Amino acid sequence: MEINGVIEVRPGDGTFIRKSDVQSLIEQLSTSIIKAEDNMVYEMLEVRRVIETECAFLAAQRANSLDLQNILKALEEMASSEHDEELGLRADLMFHYSIAQATNNSIFAGLVHTLSDQMKDTIRATRRHRFAKPGHFQETLQEHKDIYYSIALKEADKAKQLMDAHIIRIREEMATATLESIGDNAKIASYKNEIVHRNAEGDK
Repeated sequence: MEINGVIEVRPGDGTFIRKSDVQSLIEQLSTSIIKAEDNMVYEMLEVRRVIETECAFLAAQRANSLDLQNILKALEEMASSEHDEELGLRADLMFHYSIAQATNNSIFAGLVHTLSDQMKDTIRATRRHRFAKPGHFQETLQEHKDIYYSIALKEADKAKQLMDAHIIRIREEMATATLESIGDNAKIASYKNEIVHRNAEGDK
């Protein structure tokens, strides 16, 4: 950062952040944190795709009536959470965890439980991206309903395909949102440069 002029070293006094660059530093750090979070979300979605598609496949073959009740309960809570972010987050997480439990495979259930904190963070991030646009809540709810129905009807291959499509769709929508954000940031930067240029012309 010293090379970039963000900090300066004063012999005998110490190292200081230049006052004019404090906001710039904050923006750089914020951008780095956001990028790290986005990378973690994408990595977690890759892990979820591997684990949860197989969970859906096995759940469709092995789920008993109690398993189906647990998945349905999470689905019902999700349906009533359009205006309650925290309820929706818990219901979404419970929906996927209930499917893992329905595999009746302790390793799968244990994996999803172990990853629950990371899953919660990625679900929060993906829901924020998806629900930013009108109608996406109902679309997301319908995706979960379709997965539940395929499990309840013991359509294992379909359940696996639907879970796979669900996670792929999330990745695609997040990638699109990121690209749109880059475009918006470029427009903002261009606008700021234009203002600076106009002010400089006015000072002449």
